[in-house]
Amino acid sequence: MSQAHYLRVFCARQKSAKDWALARSSNQWVAGTDAVLRETRHEESWKRIQILEAPREPAPDAPAPVYDTPQIKTAIADVECSEGEPAHFEATIEPINDPGLKVEWLRNGQPLAHGNKYAISHDFGICILDIGYAYPEDQGVYQLRIWNDAGEAVSSATLKCQGKDALLLDTQHQESWRRIQCQGKDALLLDTQHQESWRRIQEIEAPRPALEEVEAAPKPAPKFISPLAAPPELFEGQPAHFETTVEPIDDPNMTITWFLNGQPIAASSRAKMINDFGWVIMDIGSVDGRDSGDWACVAKNAAGEAQVSTSLNVLTRDGIAYDSLQPQSLQRIQEIEAPKPLPEELPAPIAQQPQITAQLVISGGSEEGSSAHLEAQYTPINDPNVKVEWFRNGQPLHHSNRYKMVHDFGFAILEILSVLSHDAGEYTLRVSNEAGEASTSATIDVETKSGLLLQPMNEANARAVEELEEYRNRRPEEIVDEFKEVVPVFIEPLSAPVICDEGDRAHFTARYEPVNDNQLQVQWFLNGAPLKTGARVKPISDFGFCVLQISPVYPEDSGEYSCRAVNRVGEAVTSTKLECKPKEGIISRSQLPERMSGAAKRIAEIEAPRPARPDAPDVDHGPPKFLTQIQSPPELLEGQIAHLEAQIEPVADPRLKVEWLKDGFPMPNSARMKMTTDFGFVVLDLCPAEPQDTGKWTCRISNQNGQAESECEIKVVGQSGVSYEWMSPDQRKERITELENWIHRPKDDLQLPQQEFEAPRFTTELSDLGQLNEADATAFVCVLEPIGDPTMRIEWQHNGHAIPYSNRIMQTNEFGVATLLIKHLIAADSGEYRCIASTSKGRVETVGNVVVESITQQDAPAVVQPLVDTIDGTARSKIKDQFSFQEGESIHLECRVTPIHDPLLKVRWYKNGAPLPEASRFRPSFEFGFVSLDILYAYPEDNGDYELVAENGKGEARTKTRITVLPGKRLEFGAQAHGTVQDNLESHFRQHTAAPLALKAEDIFDESAARAPVFLTPLVNIGVEEGDFARFETQVAPVNDPYMKLEWYKDKKPVLIGHRFRSTLDFGFACLDLLYALPDDTGEYTCVATNKFGQTMTSAKLGCSTGKHIITDRQLPQGLRVSGVKKDQGKLYWSEQDGAQQQKQRQVPEFTIKPRPLQVTENEVARFECALIGVPKPKVTWYINGNQALHGHRHKLHYDGIHYLTIQNCRISDAGEILVVARNTEGEVQATASLDVFQNNDFRQHKLKPTQFVTANEMEQRAATWKKETMGKLGEAFETAPKADPQKLMHVERSRTPIEPMESEELINKFMRPKEDLYEHLSMVEQEKKQFKGLELEPVSLKAGKITRFTPEKEDMEKVNLRSRPKDKAEKQPRDETPDWAQSGQKQLGNVEGRFKRLETPPREVNVPARDQVNLKLAKPTRASEVNEGGHVRIEEDKAKLRGVQQGREVPKEEAVIHKDQVVNQGESVKIEEKSLKESTVNVKPTIPESTISNKLLYQTYRERRESATSSSGNLDHSSDSLNDETTGVTRLQYHTFSPRPTPTKLGQSAKAPVSVSQQLKPVQAEIGKPARFFVAFEGALPIKVTWFRDGKELKPTFETQIKTTNTGSTMDIGRLKATQAGEYMVRLENVAGQVESSASLSVTQAVDKGKAPDFSARMNDLRIQQGAPATFQCTVTGEPVPTISWFKDGAPLPNDGRFTASSSGGSHSLAVAQTLPQDVGVYECVAKNAAGEARCKARLNVNLVKTGKGAEEGPRLEAPRFTAQIQPVIANEGGAATFTAKFTGSPDPMIRWYRNNEPIKKSSAYVVSQSNGEATLKIEAARQEDVAEYKVEASNPAGKASSVANLVLAPKAGRIAGTTVTRGGSSATASGAPQFVTKLSDVSARQGHTVKFTAEIAGNPLPTVKWTHNGRPLVASPTCKITLTGNKSVVELARVGAAQAGDYVCSIENNGGSASCQAKLTLGGASRSRVAVGKKSRTKSGAN
Repeated sequence: MSQAHYLRVFCARQKSAKDWALARSSNQWVAGTDAVLRETRHEESWKRIQILEAPREPAPDAPAPVYDTPQIKTAIADVECSEGEPAHFEATIEPINDPGLKVEWLRNGQPLAHGNKYAISHDFGICILDIGYAYPEDQGVYQLRIWNDAGEAVSSATLKCQGKDALLLDTQHQESWRRIQCQGKDALLLDTQHQESWRRIQEIEAPRPALEEVEAAPKPAPKFISPLAAPPELFEGQPAHFETTVEPIDDPNMTITWFLNGQPIAASSRAKMINDFGWVIMDIGSVDGRDSGDWACVAKNAAGEAQVSTSLNVLTRDGIAYDSLQPQSLQRIQEIEAPKPLPEELPAPIAQQPQITAQLVISGGSEEGSSAHLEAQYTPINDPNVKVEWFRNGQPLHHSNRYKMVHDFGFAILEILSVLSHDAGEYTLRVSNEAGEASTSATIDVETKSGLLLQPMNEANARAVEELEEYRNRRPEEIVDEFKEVVPVFIEPLSAPVICDEGDRAHFTARYEPVNDNQLQVQWFLNGAPLKTGARVKPISDFGFCVLQISPVYPEDSGEYSCRAVNRVGEAVTSTKLECKPKEGIISRSQLPERMSGAAKRIAEIEAPRPARPDAPDVDHGPPKFLTQIQSPPELLEGQIAHLEAQIEPVADPRLKVEWLKDGFPMPNSARMKMTTDFGFVVLDLCPAEPQDTGKWTCRISNQNGQAESECEIKVVGQSGVSYEWMSPDQRKERITELENWIHRPKDDLQLPQQEFEAPRFTTELSDLGQLNEADATAFVCVLEPIGDPTMRIEWQHNGHAIPYSNRIMQTNEFGVATLLIKHLIAADSGEYRCIASTSKGRVETVGNVVVESITQQDAPAVVQPLVDTIDGTARSKIKDQFSFQEGESIHLECRVTPIHDPLLKVRWYKNGAPLPEASRFRPSFEFGFVSLDILYAYPEDNGDYELVAENGKGEARTKTRITVLPGKRLEFGAQAHGTVQDNLESHFRQHTAAPLALKAEDIFDESAARAPVFLTPLVNIGVEEGDFARFETQVAPVNDPYMKLEWYKDKKPVLIGHRFRSTLDFGFACLDLLYALPDDTGEYTCVATNKFGQTMTSAKLGCSTGKHIITDRQLPQGLRVSGVKKDQGKLYWSEQDGAQQQKQRQVPEFTIKPRPLQVTENEVARFECALIGVPKPKVTWYINGNQALHGHRHKLHYDGIHYLTIQNCRISDAGEILVVARNTEGEVQATASLDVFQNNDFRQHKLKPTQFVTANEMEQRAATWKKETMGKLGEAFETAPKADPQKLMHVERSRTPIEPMESEELINKFMRPKEDLYEHLSMVEQEKKQFKGLELEPVSLKAGKITRFTPEKEDMEKVNLRSRPKDKAEKQPRDETPDWAQSGQKQLGNVEGRFKRLETPPREVNVPARDQVNLKLAKPTRASEVNEGGHVRIEEDKAKLRGVQQGREVPKEEAVIHKDQVVNQGESVKIEEKSLKESTVNVKPTIPESTISNKLLYQTYRERRESATSSSGNLDHSSDSLNDETTGVTRLQYHTFSPRPTPTKLGQSAKAPVSVSQQLKPVQAEIGKPARFFVAFEGALPIKVTWFRDGKELKPTFETQIKTTNTGSTMDIGRLKATQAGEYMVRLENVAGQVESSASLSVTQAVDKGKAPDFSARMNDLRIQQGAPATFQCTVTGEPVPTISWFKDGAPLPNDGRFTASSSGGSHSLAVAQTLPQDVGVYECVAKNAAGEARCKARLNVNLVKTGKGAEEGPRLEAPRFTAQIQPVIANEGGAATFTAKFTGSPDPMIRWYRNNEPIKKSSAYVVSQSNGEATLKIEAARQEDVAEYKVEASNPAGKASSVANLVLAPKAGRIAGTTVTRGGSSATASGAPQFVTKLSDVSARQGHTVKFTAEIAGNPLPTVKWTHNGRPLVASPTCKITLTGNKSVVELARVGAAQAGDYVCSIENNGGSASCQAKLTLGGASRSRVAVGKKSRTKSGAN
């Protein structure tokens, strides 16, 4: 279309005051434009836009990153430590983020694995190896090896561990030892009575000559056993590692020298050389071009030398680095700068029908030439398809230079710039879209102005303009195509792959007609349900094609897919099926190619563990010496470095000790002093040197062979650090002084006038906002006065509830205008809003309402399905709507209501018209319209009407039902066991007695029968002897009567049930047991049974005969004569002729028990033992394969009369020879044994097979198949056969096998058996032990021996005439011991003697006093001349009465029992020797009241001392020392003779305390594999023997069962439980006064499945957020049971800030941070825990800071917490309430925590914790004695934390407590003058160079004195330490703190009332600000007052 041209004539007219005019005119051509601009006005911009919008090819995938060769930036350093100390190796490596980088640690070439001893970590470029505890065997060369595809790097270091001696042979206090020696000598010299002992002591303490040193064997010539390993080619700057091994490894004289191109290379900071344990290593940190060449290593010793060489080529780098130094960063930059794909277009929203909200309004345009403005408003606003059109008189208007049309944001505007007359008419605005149209109209009337040129001045031009306008406004003819809608048809059905694998891509395609129907819709369905589309499922429908793409495909996508095409005429459907095969969850097949099929076997061979190298024997390095002496440095200035250096030997001695001394005092290692000892050099560096370092410095080196010293002098000239002279000229000092005085002048206090404010009032109240729509914004505004009142508080409430802070609702109060702004409304915002203003003068409020209309209309609630009788089958009966249940059953009520998605719908349950109370039994739920109520277990009080009420704003709905609960039995009296009642009676009754059962089934208790007690069997009279067991038993009915009471009486007096009398009532059986009867127990016994229905009784009598009290039998053992006793007693006196006490004869050590060979399995315990004799006592040393075994972690050495060597956790390397050496001054002996260690049959011998998992269904099918195949036809027969009745089977089995009675035959015989001679049945029993292969003994044929019985010789006893004791007239007649029932005239009990078998009277036992009852006094020995030789011991006749000596009956002969090691010839007889007693020195007394002889019955076979059996005479040895028999020349040991038929003796009552159990064993129930522990605590006289039993069998300490016993308790630990270890455990405690037992059971259960440990399936990602924007961390956690989630920031719990919100939904968890601030930067951690374990996930939050940092961006003000009022000590009454209160400040509000004795206090009924308005309160409802403790309150927020401590004391019930009153901040007055701390010290952590203050507030009357100490030393004031005491506050200020100031600071206060102290710790190296921790507990001592 051509452009139109317009010609206009412009005329200007001007008028003046004189009314004349001047007119001018001009012509102007205006070129018109098209309605649409088709050409651009900015060619360059248009080209740029085309370039940007041009489609681009997808960017190629970024290449894989390339990482550099690994480098070790910081090499690992050598470590020296002592045995048991940890060791730490650390190195820094590059590259950091290389995923292919591998790290390996080696020790002596062997790789190390992570374990409980070696902790290996590699993260962020730092490699760490931590050894938890080092031992000498851990010494060696440790290497760090890192490698990737580009190369490798190695760093090496040496670990030296100094072993500890097993025994401390040297004194630890030299000065005390010298004084003891001096005093001991003086004391010995003054005492002349023991010259022989003094000489003996001198001999023992005389110095021993040093052992001769054995010359070491000559060492062979050096030999390199491995080539020199080195990288062939390196780049400049990379590290180089040379490594080889050399022999011999223990040659201290071998030297290693390195050469480069023939020139020797010395060790330096760049080249580190290591030569230790046979490894020769050199590490070069950074190579240069000069390092290229041939490298050679030469090893040389006295026998020769060896050399190994290699070459190294170093490639130099260019001067300019053209490559990127950080390729990872470059790659990251490229990824960031890469073009991003455009976001997917969102689906178009559904358009609404247009509406005219404001009708068309016309402004102006009434006059011709003026402008007209037409405006209207419409909706929708955000519809991009809306079309706005303007019409004038029905004709459309187009945009032109005179018509300006604008429509945006719901406004439609038409501007007519110059109105003409033809513009008059009706203007119409039409707004239309796909949903419809709307229009509005208005009329413009134009008044024509006169004076215009109405005729054209150029007709041709006017005609041309008219033609152009007609041509422009001409519209083409519209052609209407008639379209006929047809039914859709699929011309091609749906096609797709039928079967596919998981992860493949599925493509569905179909074609349909008609193509041009815009009303046609295509819908997709899966299994009849609409298909959900998304990023994985994408449908496409266009141009007659419908396509569905699914990528990737999952198994849940399997099913039938349908495509439906629908329009207004009809629909068409096509379908197909898809089956997706799932992949295996675990890859069970090898992923390697077939050609590598044998790789797994080869890998297993390579990874198989190799045997460890045997440990090398210790090397004797000889005494140390200095090869070069320390040279004195020249005179040094203060601040310079002092370097002392010397060369020493030996080099490789691990026991070498180096000490540095200054002026004779040892110097510790400090930050200023660096002591180095390595490779034969000792170095001391002092940096910087100080004047106090001047003096004599000594280096002392020592080992077990000697020591050496070297000295030097150091002189340091000091320089004053501070210049006190004024350096500035003129009067500058005075000016500075004046300026400082002005700066530090006292500030004038700003006195603000106090202003009184009035009560608050609203000048403008809230107004109702009416009805609003959702998503609208609104605000409630009110104005109140007064404005400046600081106490004014504004509170907003919605429907009576406080409005929480959120980002949607904001509250402001500025200059008296209170505003509540709601950014976007929701339906829940409807209701009443209340603004409450309160001050100290009063309170006012105003109310406003708003109604929010929801877009979705909700209906009134309705009950779709009322409460029905579907109660999960638990209903017993139903009558109409009433249900009945039994007590204890569960009840389920369920119904369904609508609407489902109404958020305002509320559901409530009512019972009998009242709301249903909350309880754990009631479980209501409401989900998706289903409402249910579960009553877990019903009670009768649950009866009533239950009603459900559902309501919302539209109305309510109800449904109702009635429930009846029938009460059940409170007590169950019936039998609960299986079987008949009679069988149960029989089973229980036979546990107690074998008497006939008189009880029947009718005798079971029935409360309705109201039956009184009845004795079914009477009691029976009993006659027993003293000490026998007696029992009264009967049967009583009814059985199991809960009201039955059984009482026993003796002679109508109650029987005291206790230790001897035991009463039993069980299942109708009643008995009274007497464990041992006494004569006093004789009498009539009555049993009384009582219940609430009556009473009955039965009686019987007990007769107990008295035993004999005089012993008439011979008490001496066999073979012992009275004459021999007299002879021995005559030698009990000291005589001078015997000489001094015989000294022990020296004896060479000799083994009595040698160690035996052992065979153990790996990781088991091996225990060797030996016993020996020798004088003096020999020293025992153990060796394992030539290495001495020292007491340590694995080797335990013990001695308890027998020497033990215990090897814990035996290893394969321990197998070999065990040697024990015993030495004393007379010689030494050796014994050997072998130790075989077998390897465990564990995974190292097994080859793992790939796991093949099967489903549960497959397992069931396989089990069913196996069962069917195994059973065959029998299976069908078993299924069809009739089933047996378990009750009948039990009855039959019980009838076959009678129930064993509780009293076994063994128990009955124990009390009733005849007292036979026990010793006639004794025999020697030995247990056969298993013999190991190769150690079997040859069989020895023994000859039959003859056994003869010993016949004692008869001897004539000396007659003894005893004087009769005169009778006492006042002596009472002895009571007749005959029981009353046996006396004449009384009722006889029948033939008592005939009913019992009378046994022979046993011989009486000698009453021997216990050892602890014999007290011996020291007395001077009687000389031999004063002793009456041949005299007899006289016995006080008035205190002893002996009956005449009677000859006992003949003792039958016994045959000697031949021991298996003893060979007796045929015809020989064995005789027992008669020996005299040992001579000993005893105290001589004039008379002996009573003489008793004790014998030890010990069985001894004389294995090792067979020759002593042949001697005919000797002495009986009762001591533990050896005795030399001078007559026979045989050395006698401690052997005791034994009698074949000993007579037991009865010990007297001990005076010591018997053992008693203070804590019994407790039953234990544990799972298989878990540990178990039994503990028993006891008391009594020591020693106490402890023996443990399991099921009656004694337990010994083993590897699995460990027993630890102390003087007060014993513990048995079972490591890992097995099912066989369950049973009854008993412990027996014995001492000299008696024994006691305690038992408990151990139950072993199967391990409980704790579920699945938490795991993060989706982890958190690092975030970078703009300051002020929200941040959200999200993760997904799985686990069973559901884990609990905790969030942490920088390792601490989240701060108490409302900006942090944690939420969970299913397994997804998120943490949202609203309005991020700079302090939110850090590492956030999510911790998930459950019973099976825990998991952690970390992510970092970075905040991009804004530039302004003001206003809202500045963030909230942070203020550390501070207690304005501390908590005070409380004195409370027991049972009364106690309250602690503290006031605090801080921003944000701190979190308050309470502690009791440093343990957190949880909210409970006993402790009430509250926090409000800056006040924290802890209330103890009822104070008890256990509540007396120290209480602490702690306040913390992101700015810091603070704490306060006080004590709780209970007032005594009687008396009073001195009151204490403390006033904070001012003066303190105490009722008692004892000193105390008002404010305690707090721990401080600071950096070096900072200033630290310790402050303590004290109280006391008078004011106590204060003393400060630092690390136990008094603290003295100095320029860097100020100590001040102002009032009651003592302050210590430390300036420029350093390492010397770190430690413990103690403040001690003291006055006349007592003393107290408080402690705090200063730690350096922490954060820059002090970190306040809880103060230490003060210790107060009461004074004398």
